[in-house]
Amino acid sequence: MTTDTTPAPETFTFGPYVWDVAAALTLAEGLPEQRLELAGCFAMLPLIGIDPGHAATVDLTRPVLVVHVQEMSDAPLLIDGWHRVARARDERLTTLPCRVLDADQEFQVRIYGGRKGLTPLRRNGRRRGRGV
Repeated sequence: MTTDTTPAPETFTFGPYVWDVAAALTLAEGLPEQRLELAGCFAMLPLIGIDPGHAATVDLTRPVLVVHVQEMSDAPLLIDGWHRVARARDERLTTLPCRVLDADQEFQVRIYGGRKGLTPLRRNGRRRGRGV
């Protein structure tokens, strides 16, 4: 019997949607940096699993990553950087640097959800991936 030692990709899960964060960050590397207003993100923080110890150590100069999801009325959604958002809230910042993937780029890095189908289940009935 062989053991698969391939690390699981870093993912972000929101409802039935799952994104490959590493692939998204790679795709975003050449995109221009923008500023993200954080008021809406602050409102969502109670829904996100935040480690306060980790949040205190994150680099606030590193851009967060936002995607536009066509099936969600092209609404923007943060898929990487929630610990930076938590630290920004604690430090009373109102914006952070961000990079934004458009709907086509978002679909490239989406693993499951929407038009890509539902998240497959493991034998124990739990969804794959990490995140919300």
